[in-house]
This record gives sequence, C-alpha cells and structure tokens, in this order.
Amino acid sequence: MSLVGIPGTLLAALLIVASVISPAFQDLNKFRALYLLDDRLARAFIDGTSYLRTRPGDAICHNLLLCFRAGKPFVFDIWTETYGWITAGQVSNLMESGVVKTVQLMEIDADLLVGGGLPNGPNSALLKWKKELVDHLRFYKEVRQGYKLHHRSAGLAFFVSR
Repeated sequence: MSLVGIPGTLLAALLIVASVISPAFQDLNKFRALYLLDDRLARAFIDGTSYLRTRPGDAICHNLLLCFRAGKPFVFDIWTETYGWITAGQVSNLMESGVVKTVQLMEIDADLLVGGGLPNGPNSALLKWKKELVDHLRFYKEVRQGYKLHHRSAGLAFFVSR
C-alpha cells in the first residue's frame, strides 16, 4: 500500500517520527527562552566577575564561585551564619575592620535588603521567609549599615563599603 507514492512502512515511520518531533517543536519557544535566560545569566556572571576583580580588598559572595573566579580569597559563606559554622560576631568584625570591601548578593536579596516590597506570585511564601531572614540575620544588618548598593548585573547585586 502507498499514499502519494510513499510506501506504507515509510509513511508509518514518518508519522512516528513526526509524533516524537512535534512536541519538541512546540516546546521550541520554551527552549529558546531558557537558552536566552542561560545566556543572560552567563553574561551577568562574566560581568560580575570582571567587576569584582576591579574591587580592592576582600569580598563576601553569595555565589562562592564568583569570588573564586574573581581571585578573591574565601572569607565567609553567607549561609554558614544560619548553620552556625562561624559566629555573627566574627563576621561583624571582618566587615567592620574594613577587610571586606564588597558584598555580592542575589538581586532579590538586595531588593529585600534595600526596602523593596514583596512581589505577589507563586513564590510569595518563599519570599516572605527570605524577607524575614534578611530582616533578622546579623549579616544582613551589617550590610545594611556599612555598605551601599553600587552595581547590578542580571540577578547579581554588589554592595561596597561606605
């Protein structure tokens, strides 16, 4: 049997291939959006690394790889305050001594820190929890008091000492 000159087995194979490929083409826009987002984040990382390299002194980075790539020594993992691996007093001493000249945060944390409101949406419960962390952890209080927002780069925010 053939349809328009195409043998039946070839037609069946083409239909199977089309049924597998069709959803992939439907998701092509999603894939493209993810690719563009990934590209934007990669460019932000490169920009952030370059920015951090030009900054004098040590830095504390939310993204530890960013500090590493910028050639900054490991000072403090922001999340260790939450888990108690370093005391808040030790972090405060580092920051107040002037050794730490730059603090890199994720942009959402920076927005919450500088007084941005909580956006509504599917992640509002998570953002409310993050806002409570930002308001209560001593590390963020140190950033709020001793640093000012200086540079942003697609999801990254950099605070410099006042």
